[in-house]
Amino acid sequence: MRLGFCKACKRQVSREAASCPGCGQPEPSQPVPDEILMLIARRHIIEAIKRIREVSRFDLREAKEFVEGLEQERRRTGPW
Repeated sequence: MRLGFCKACKRQVSREAASCPGCGQPEPSQPVPDEILMLIARRHIIEAIKRIREVSRFDLREAKEFVEGLEQERRRTGPW
């Protein structure tokens, strides 16, 4: 499952979601910035978490879980 951000509330949401489960925004997905994907690919996890927090409304726990989810997806599907 590809993850992204909701355009309205900046929460984590599936890229395939028809609406955001948090705020109800239709077609909510905003892709993860390439910079963050590159940080994860280079295993700069702490920097990726910091950048996620800058571009979203995630707290530290949410940002960590989001980055871990992206990292698991990368391992499962191979390089981006």
